[in-house]
Order: sequence, then structure tokens, then C-alpha cells
Amino acid sequence: MHNLNSAIKSSLKKYNDFSSRTSRSDFWIFALFIFICSSIIIIFEIILLNFVYDFNGLLLLIFEILIFLPFIAAGTRRLHDINKSGWWQLLLVTIIGTIPLIFWWFRSGKRKRNKYGVEPKSLKTLRDQFIRYNLRGISKIYNTVPSTNPLILNFQNRKELLIDNQIETTGLSSYLMYENDKVVIDKISPVTRFGDIFNNNTMLYSMSLGKSLTGYLMAHAIAKGYVNSLDQTLEDWPLTQNTLLNKLKIKEVINATMGDQEYFTGNNEIFKTSGRFPGDLDIASITSKELLGSKCSEKRYFYGQFSSNVALNYISFKTGNKFIHFLNDVMQKYVKLEGSLKFIHTGNDEKLGIIQSNFKATRYDILRIGIAILNDWRTENDVGKILKKIYFNKIKKNNFNFDRFEGHSNSYAGFFHSDYPNMKTTVTGMHGTGGIALLINFEDNRIVYAHSVYRDYNYNKIVLNPIRNGKF
Repeated sequence: MHNLNSAIKSSLKKYNDFSSRTSRSDFWIFALFIFICSSIIIIFEIILLNFVYDFNGLLLLIFEILIFLPFIAAGTRRLHDINKSGWWQLLLVTIIGTIPLIFWWFRSGKRKRNKYGVEPKSLKTLRDQFIRYNLRGISKIYNTVPSTNPLILNFQNRKELLIDNQIETTGLSSYLMYENDKVVIDKISPVTRFGDIFNNNTMLYSMSLGKSLTGYLMAHAIAKGYVNSLDQTLEDWPLTQNTLLNKLKIKEVINATMGDQEYFTGNNEIFKTSGRFPGDLDIASITSKELLGSKCSEKRYFYGQFSSNVALNYISFKTGNKFIHFLNDVMQKYVKLEGSLKFIHTGNDEKLGIIQSNFKATRYDILRIGIAILNDWRTENDVGKILKKIYFNKIKKNNFNFDRFEGHSNSYAGFFHSDYPNMKTTVTGMHGTGGIALLINFEDNRIVYAHSVYRDYNYNKIVLNPIRNGKF
């Protein structure tokens, strides 16, 4: 029932969407809906007109006029799904051209991204994916205590029809916009989509937002004196001995320029020699197996979870393996979370480097993290000064990992993405698989946080445009 209602509502709401894609099932559900509605209208008019009917009834004509644009838009998106232009629907005027169109509308779509966007997914698939994401990881040891003085969020909500439309028709489950110290847009998925499995208290899995949080925690670790500076090397950490990690500087680790790319398969985060994924492993296991005796290759940008895990566990080492005390201090006193933040881990012995750069927190608390970063930067306190040093030490991506999205940003600054297209102000971004995006505009005092399980929403219109100038 979720899929039936979603397919019909989505097609009606996307009456002016001639750019994205629609699945075969959603298109034909909508076509069936039109057929049933037309049949009911015809039957009603036949009864009303005492069975004298020539298919030119007024009610049917009005319905056909109203449904014409949504149907053509749906047909266009269906053709896009098989990588064809919507202009092929002009064949409808030839009558005979309806035959190839029906054939194309019945064809299965391209499974990967094409020039019209990502593969469309059913609501059931998106819901299953949402649940599966939030069940990820073990989080028993590194659960922070809520602040006794949580940051109070001030709300001055305004309505944005584009956000309403996107959140009711795509994988977007939550949208928050913060501007001039107020939450100006606060939209959460309705019960007809994700609202029955997700609310303000749901602990959301961060995906790669955890990498950026690691960069922020590194700034705190330096400000508190646990780590000397961005130029400090890892050679005092026993786990790095006889590996390429040993002589690396902190700034090289947090910019993902560790020179470790030769040990992975292509742009994938899988070790060549073992087929293991670093997100499932502690640092001790990796440095005693895959990286034992390893040497640095070219120190260029190589995006992945391993570098952020190294940074996070080095912070742990420098705190005397009392990471939870350090984390509580940051989250309670500086970020001032209302709830708990839960870091994922792979085991129980912190000395082995078990902490993973993924966390769970509520939507409002994830926004509070963004606000803390914004405030530190703007007030230029000790942490803010280090954040600025991290930003000015950013490196160019230079088309490495070119198949990754991350907002099409061109630079990387301590696990924060930067230099977005046509962005004139200083903006950094946190991104995660599935279309999660939290972008911060430091000069205009603005944050946009979109949480999604699939990047089928209009990223340019609801993330880049508003973070750039506050407009949609």
C-alpha cells in the first residue's frame, strides 16, 4: 500500500518534473490510476446521461486536461530511466508512434546513474534501506552523557514548497536549515513515507559525516594539548611501527593524503592483499597484516574511512585511551548535545584502535554539531583558530576518486569538503552515503542539513542554492 500511494502521490506532485527518472512500476501504477479514474468518470457520465455517451463528456474532458501534464511528466521521467529523451513522446501525435512508446515505457531502466540522475527506487526499498542503515554498528562503549545545559534551538519556521515536495517524493527523510541563529526550516518525513519509523528522537547513523566529526575532534585535541600541532607525526604511537603511518603528519592524515592508495583496490576501500574492509577492523589488525612493512607512495588525496579511523584512534592514544572522557567533554561542554552521541567500535580493547569514524545521534543533535563548528569558527576561539588552520591547509582533489559525489567539491580540508561550484563565501561540508549533507556557510551564518537514504533529491536546489545565498 505504501508503494501504491507513494507512486500516485509522487507522480501528481512531480507534475512539473521533466528532468529526473521514474521506475517502470511507478509509471504503470500511475497509468493504471488514470485508467481507473477515467473509467469511473465514464460510468458516472453514462448513468447521468441515461446511457447515451460518446466519450466527450465534460467531466472526462476536465479530468484529461488536469492529468495531461502529470502524465507527460511521468512519461518523460520513464524515458529518462532508459536513457532516452522525453521528446520522444511527440510520437503520440502520430498515433502509430504510440506503439514504440509503450514498448519503451515497459522496458526496465538502467540500474546505474545515467545523464538524467540516479536509478529510481521504490518506497519499500528506501524504507528497508533506512532501517538497515540505522541498525549498523556496535555502540556500547562510546556513548556520551547528555549535556546538563543543552544548546537551546530557536525556531522561526517558514514553509518552502520545494522542500515539502522533495520530502514527500524522494529518499529525503529530514531537512533542517539554520540561519542567523535560528532554525528557519524544519521538515521531517510524513508517516506515509518514513515518519512511522523515524522521529526527532531516532538515532541516525552518520555514514561519512563521522569523518568530518573526526576532523572537528582533532581540532579539540590540539586545542586541549593532547596533540601538539598539525605537523606532529604518528611515530610515538606503537601501532604505527614498521608501517607507512609512522612518519605521517597529522595534517596528512586528516587530508586523506597518507600515500596508502597502492594498498587498496582502485578507488575502493578494500585491501588488495586480503579483501578486507578497514571499517570492520581495528588499527592493530591492519598494521600487523595489510600494512606491515608498508611504504608511502604519492601523498595525494585518497578518500576513505581508513584515514579518519587512524586520526580518531590516534586521538584516543593521546588521551591515554580514555577517549570517552575526551568525547564527553566536547559533547557536553562545547557542542551541548541534548541527547547522547554514540561512536561505533569493532571490539572492546581501546589500545588496539577499535573506534570507527561513524556515529549515531538525533537530527537536532547533528545540527548542534554543525552549529558548534560554525560558532567556533566565527568567534575564533582556540578551536576556531585551529579549524581555520585546517581549512587553509586544504588540498585539491584533482579528479582523484572522480566517481565520488561529495557535492562535486574540489578540495578537502581536514575531512571537510570545500570549494563547491560557484561558491563565493567560505563553505565546508560534511557528506555521507545516501545523500546525507551538512554544509556550513561561515560568512553568512547559515547551515543546511539534509538527511537522506538515497540521493534522488534535487541537491542543487535544496542544498547548494540555499547554502550559497539562502534562496531556493
